[in-house]
Parts: sequence; C-alpha cells; structure tokens
Amino acid sequence: MTMPTEVKIDLEAHAGYVRYRTLPFGQHVARTIRVGANIAVDLDASEAVLGIELLAFDADVLEAARQVAASRGLAFPRDLAGAVAAA
Repeated sequence: MTMPTEVKIDLEAHAGYVRYRTLPFGQHVARTIRVGANIAVDLDASEAVLGIELLAFDADVLEAARQVAASRGLAFPRDLAGAVAAA
C-alpha cells in the first residue's frame, strides 16, 4: 500500500488533506471526484490519487475516506482521529 506523504489538518476550517503524491511544477490536478458531501479525491491525468480532502472528521467520514483509500491501494492514517483531537 502507498503511504501518505503528508497530512494537514485545519481545525478552523474543519478540513484536512491526506497527500499521496505531489505533481511536478506546472502540472495541476486533472479532476476531483466528490465522495459524498465531505470527501473529495484529487486525481492526476493518469487517474492516480494525489490526495483525499476531508471536510469533516466524524467517524463515518473517516471510515468512508479509509475505504476510498483502500479501494485505490492507499494506506489511510489510522490515528487521524487522535491527531484531530490533539490539535
């Protein structure tokens, strides 16, 4: 499984981003897929996941994001809920 390269949490915005890849300078996200109301998945031109954006941190959203990541062969931070609580 591919591990995230970075996890950002913004408690004021109630949002987070789990990054898996960074695009080279000058390239942009090719498309974004919405998964429910609180999850968005950024894809590159070859449909590889760049990152997963979370717009809430409740247990259902975290589990849905974990399932999205697993369906693409990506690891999802197991302790993200703890990181949110500690922030």
